[in-house]
Amino acid sequence: MLKKIKKFTASSLLAVLTIWIFSCSEITKKNDEIKITGLVTTASDSSYVKFHRFLNTDATSHFRGYDSVPTINGKFEKTFDSPETTNVIVLASNEHIPSIHIICDGDSEIGVTIERSIPYFDITFTGKNAKGHDLIFDSSLLRVIHLVNVLDESIGQGVDSPAKVITTTERVLDSLFAPFDKLLIKERITTTFHKRVQIQAEGKMLHAIHHIIDHAYRYPKTSALSKAAKDKILKYFFTKYDPFSDRYRYNLGINRTINAENKCRLIGRGLLSGKKLGLDIWGNKYQEYDYAPMELQEKMMATQIILSRTHEEKPICEDLELFYKFKKTFPESAYNIEFQNRYFNRLDCANQSVARAKYPFASMSNDSLTLIVEYGNNNLDSLLQKQFSNKKVFVDLWATWCAPCIQEFGLIDEIKPTLDELGIKQLYISIDRLRARKNWKNAIQSYGLNGSHFLAGHEIDSVLRSKLEKNNELSIPRYLLFDENGKLMDDNLPWPSTGKLIGRLQELCKPKP
Repeated sequence: MLKKIKKFTASSLLAVLTIWIFSCSEITKKNDEIKITGLVTTASDSSYVKFHRFLNTDATSHFRGYDSVPTINGKFEKTFDSPETTNVIVLASNEHIPSIHIICDGDSEIGVTIERSIPYFDITFTGKNAKGHDLIFDSSLLRVIHLVNVLDESIGQGVDSPAKVITTTERVLDSLFAPFDKLLIKERITTTFHKRVQIQAEGKMLHAIHHIIDHAYRYPKTSALSKAAKDKILKYFFTKYDPFSDRYRYNLGINRTINAENKCRLIGRGLLSGKKLGLDIWGNKYQEYDYAPMELQEKMMATQIILSRTHEEKPICEDLELFYKFKKTFPESAYNIEFQNRYFNRLDCANQSVARAKYPFASMSNDSLTLIVEYGNNNLDSLLQKQFSNKKVFVDLWATWCAPCIQEFGLIDEIKPTLDELGIKQLYISIDRLRARKNWKNAIQSYGLNGSHFLAGHEIDSVLRSKLEKNNELSIPRYLLFDENGKLMDDNLPWPSTGKLIGRLQELCKPKP
């Protein structure tokens, strides 16, 4: 069965690109293994397939980007040990594929074909749970951002009753999961698959409803719910779908830790009951996290280290200090050897100096990235005046951690003839932290982003941020157009994948009568 999923891609318009064949199987009862093989018909040998999954030695310990294997002659293969409790492996999204949740239930083989024709992914599954995987990709059930949108629309504006919010949310979850119940009755999916999807879905829903209510707390004018009503809603859901429960012990790592952190904050506010363990590892900023069970505190701190190192959120020597604290508190953790080998081997922080912030402006041409100049500030008005005087400028606002941004990159190539025709220069502005400079450079070269680049940092020019934020939240990808004098002509152009960007640019650049 062919499912058409609208996603944001990064390849040429007429591509029908990718064929993946997965085998997710339990090789023997004594020596459980998962073998994943695939064929990517147009992939270069520099392409990689990356997996978010459990550690080999502990199925409760998830690691983002734990494995990555190259494609050689369009093919890849990966085999790794699988504990009996394995339930989900995620293929990380990149410019070729969307994020793909693979639900494993031991003795199974899963095949999936991904064909791309902009702006869609056409996905076909095979295997005993093929219909179940079809449903996962055809619904919002395991996609928190999509689930937030579905819940927002279902709950509606002006609702002031906590009972209605609770009832509507439960109904949405039931309606999204009902097709899996029907497949189980028809024996089109296994009992294990059905149960694991349900448990994952409950965790995703808890994350989504917390996101909605937390936004209502922070921006009370956007919601008719009273504070007491919001409290009642969160108390209900975090009690019924308790993230401290063993039921969610094998849920996807980052979703599980986010839900646990949110429950800790609710305990800290007095909304839920709890008692601190007294581990003394969190400091003042995260002191509420000590309410979590010890096993979860291990996962929560490990996730902080993984995310910080992946995106270089903090200086590496700060992360090293956190790792020392982690290793002392959790000496038997499966993460210890992984962190030591991946991040901290031979690291000497004794004579580290604090460097002054520098904001690099660079140019990429013919796969070669050249640093042009480093600025002492990230003022965009000044940059446009110095580098693009008397030129219209199209800005692509992005970050290395933003999957939709990356999936739009290839579509940007389709509008470059129009930019040239209209005399518009192109500028990529990254809001990655300055410490992520190496990741920024690698991403530019990896995705072949020819053109001008500016690393503005996560605290971008305050004047620009004030113009772009909606309810004090800056969302990316974001596309902007500035005129020849540096004046913002449009602060939210259509995404390339909508097919409306070229028309809007032409409209904005029409000669005035």
